[in-house]
Amino acid sequence: MDASSTVSGRSRLLGRKLAGRRRRLLYLGARIEVAGPYLRKNELQRFMRACVRLHHDLKGEALLETLEPNLKLAMSGDGRGWIHLTVSITPDHVAQQHSFEDEVDQTDLLAVISSLSAVLENFPTVGAPDRP
Repeated sequence: MDASSTVSGRSRLLGRKLAGRRRRLLYLGARIEVAGPYLRKNELQRFMRACVRLHHDLKGEALLETLEPNLKLAMSGDGRGWIHLTVSITPDHVAQQHSFEDEVDQTDLLAVISSLSAVLENFPTVGAPDRP
């Protein structure tokens, strides 16, 4: 696994890639890939609920908390509609660190919430019945 950089311009942060075994972050001209089952459905459910609260309240935090050290995502609202975003993703958390920070408008959270909802709806929990 290696981290590579490409000029891709500003791209979506979350989307279809969340459900597969490969994770790709395309953001502000960088492309970082890691492989493995890094996200669990319950982690995405908690993150989506936190994003909904952040969109509604405009303040507080939405954290994607995973058991894996390779991926971290935090969003915090300033109470006025701006969301500070920090993403850390790496194929090797011991030897590498890749972090991105940005400010986005709270309306951008709607696309994140929609993408998370689609992932949760289309990819059932393997080996266990879904529970609300």
